[in-house]
Amino acid sequence: MKKLGENRFNVAGISYGGYVTYKIGEMYPNEVEKIVIVSSGICYTEEQKNEHLEKLGKSPKDFLVPQNPQDLRHLLDFSMYRANWLKMLPGFFLQHAIDAVLKENGKQKKEILEYLINREPVPEHGNLSRETLIIWGDRDSVFPVKYAYELQRHLEPIAKVQVINGAGHALNFDAPIAMNNHIISFLQN
Repeated sequence: MKKLGENRFNVAGISYGGYVTYKIGEMYPNEVEKIVIVSSGICYTEEQKNEHLEKLGKSPKDFLVPQNPQDLRHLLDFSMYRANWLKMLPGFFLQHAIDAVLKENGKQKKEILEYLINREPVPEHGNLSRETLIIWGDRDSVFPVKYAYELQRHLEPIAKVQVINGAGHALNFDAPIAMNNHIISFLQN
């Protein structure tokens, strides 16, 4: 951002991007003005993580890095509540999307998953010093909405939670207008 001539900026991230956003907020407290974290299980405990991984029924790498259209449809089913149209795309289209993503980023996606699975829990007291908006879908099956409130408690008093009804983990697909309106309102105030 400094190379672009921006000394102050806002950061936002969805899911894994929320972890990145949190880290940027920690590393650059003087440059970051506001933070938006969407559907990101930053504060889950080791016990919660193991319980959640058991529910998947397969390894996170196999689940989150799909190899075929059936795997991708299963992932879409798990992460979306409303965006059914994506699940109806033809298999050849889904396979093309999988091949494009894995060809470019397959190794990195697996490394990110390894990090997320094996990472240490976040310290008990928040390291962020900027006002933070936490947005979550009430139907999120990747990171249940209780994680939003755990993150809020972790960051008190600088964080507030906004829950979007009828939306899953992929808020940018399930409720993009509501999500964007919350972000814009937060950043403008």
